[in-house]
Amino acid sequence: MNANEFTQALFEYLSARGLQISCDAQQVHDALEAMNATERRGIWEFVGKRLRVNPSTAHNYYHNTWSMQFFDNIQPYRDVLKQMVARNMKLSNSEIVQKFQSAFPEKNFLKHTVQQIVSIQKLRNSKKENSLTTPSESQCNISSFQSSFEDNGYSINISQCVRFLDAVSM
Repeated sequence: MNANEFTQALFEYLSARGLQISCDAQQVHDALEAMNATERRGIWEFVGKRLRVNPSTAHNYYHNTWSMQFFDNIQPYRDVLKQMVARNMKLSNSEIVQKFQSAFPEKNFLKHTVQQIVSIQKLRNSKKENSLTTPSESQCNISSFQSSFEDNGYSINISQCVRFLDAVSM
């Protein structure tokens, strides 16, 4: 399956639905994006039969490969987005996505990709904040061990001890 065959199969689906467009990838994509879920019903079965693949393969190819040609690559902007997330942790994910897209109005990023990066980065940032402010259970156990040891007249230098990490603190 290649992009031209896929475009042709989508074009045939749209033509069978009565749409008058040319077999141009951009026009086909725009027409599909303008359709609602009900209007798209049966599309992957149709395309799958035309291309001799199963419907889920056609669906996955559309979302993961073919449609990517219509969006800008987010890689060069990933660090900017991460910094924006770090500065706006109190905003909702959708507000951060909107703010990011407003910062680059000339770019057409895939919204789902931007949402994924924002969600993952917010989760990572919140984990970092929690690990800096909240001691882990093993850290609490070491402190309590050290204080009980010192209460009995012994001294211990924790920094010279071997520390085993439990699965929770990894």
